[in-house]
Amino acid sequence: MKKSNKVDVDSFALLLNDEQKDYLKDLSENRKIYSSEYMRPKYHFYAAKGKMNDPNGLCFWNGNWHLFYQNDPEDRGWWWGHAVSKDLLHWEDLPLAVWAEKEKECWSGMVLIEEERAIAVYYGLNTGIMIATSSDPYLINWTKVNDGEPVIPMPEKGSEYMIFDPCIWKKGDTYCLASGRFSIDQNSKTRVRQIFLFESDILTDWKYTGKFIENDLFSRSDDDASCPYFLPCENKYLLISFSHHSGPMIMVGNYDDERQKFTLTGGRHLTSTSSFFGGLLAPSAFPESNRSLKLIHNITYYGDESFPYQIMSLPRTVTLGKSNKNDVLIKEAEEVASLRKEEGHVFKENIFLKANQEYFPTECFGDVIELDLTFEAKNVPLIDIKVMMSDDASEYSSIRIYRQRGNTYLPAFGPGFGYRSAHETVVALDTSYSSAGGNVRVPDEQAFYLAPDEKLTLKIFLDRSVIEVFVNGSVALSARVDPISGKNDRISITSRGEDLNIISLESYHLAL
Repeated sequence: MKKSNKVDVDSFALLLNDEQKDYLKDLSENRKIYSSEYMRPKYHFYAAKGKMNDPNGLCFWNGNWHLFYQNDPEDRGWWWGHAVSKDLLHWEDLPLAVWAEKEKECWSGMVLIEEERAIAVYYGLNTGIMIATSSDPYLINWTKVNDGEPVIPMPEKGSEYMIFDPCIWKKGDTYCLASGRFSIDQNSKTRVRQIFLFESDILTDWKYTGKFIENDLFSRSDDDASCPYFLPCENKYLLISFSHHSGPMIMVGNYDDERQKFTLTGGRHLTSTSSFFGGLLAPSAFPESNRSLKLIHNITYYGDESFPYQIMSLPRTVTLGKSNKNDVLIKEAEEVASLRKEEGHVFKENIFLKANQEYFPTECFGDVIELDLTFEAKNVPLIDIKVMMSDDASEYSSIRIYRQRGNTYLPAFGPGFGYRSAHETVVALDTSYSSAGGNVRVPDEQAFYLAPDEKLTLKIFLDRSVIEVFVNGSVALSARVDPISGKNDRISITSRGEDLNIISLESYHLAL
């Protein structure tokens, strides 16, 4: 008998009061209504009531994954919504976890898991850093420490530190709290990403210890460090954050816990264009092991009333490169495979495609599918994959792979490498023609190193109004789309300039 991947709703019903039960009933009824809307995603999570923003406090507790998220269910400001899952995909709604009392709103933060309790830290708007704790089996009921007052109040004007989104970890018996924001460079007078560090033994009495980031060669002018997550990975540490200027980023470095400094040695921006207008936004992460992290983001809408909701990305797995520990590798979480349906499964192999010939795999179609492709493409300068294409091709989204057409990949540029073979491969997700209604965004481009004899593999996930692409277990791209044709389910592949061998093509219809 197949094991269920859904949380047993009845198992947490005894923890709910009547008000919470009524709230969950409202959410359930809303989901039934939303499920009939054509552009609502089928397997990406979204709020069942009101607006949704950043994911917060992704964590694993008592055998379940928990996702908290900024939620404005009643047009009263941001609170923390809550959902629980066994596999990061089949989410069950829970009542609001944390709501504003003495603080104006509950903004972003994270959750630290201890043996007998969970600790949530977050930014209380215009109030300071807030902390709440929970020990119940489903993290439904939370108690704010310090009588609901901020544990770190907003600093006075001219203070040497700033207060915004926090993250938390433990060093021995000492809690460390980092508030992500920015500082002003004294030479250039521009804003520079920075983290301000505090320490405490009891969660309520915090001492400021100084700036946390050193050797930040990867920030861009005017970056900030919102929604920070500071987590170990192998022999390195990762600082994952969101910049309102340049989007989400993962920074790699070494943690000197005696000096309490994080020295950067590598980093990767997770989008090359605006995070807004249908792009990737804030992160939430949690260690899966000492070698990998689980990561989830929110993906925004286009910013107009026709597309008024955000969604959560598919869960991702983050690791470091085998030979270069400053390389950040991102792929879809293995749990995503549980969405596959056997009905309609297609597998084809050894497809020869002549140069400049557009190939339509008619067996593979749909807008709620997974498309897996493996290419042997040593000399092909450009592969163009069109998805969500209308019958008349007036609407489509393009995934383009430019083999070894990017910048020089320095670790590969040495003895035994030709100049061209040391160039990065670039993948672009272009939604310029996704919607005849004009909802487009600047193409996102991500670069990765593909060795001369290495095969090219793509996993493409389509879900009505969202596209997510994972390439060679290395980079990921995401975008919202807004087709108006009503039937955008065709796929095509074109090889520009050179013949192409498609080693395998596989597609699955997906469903929760």
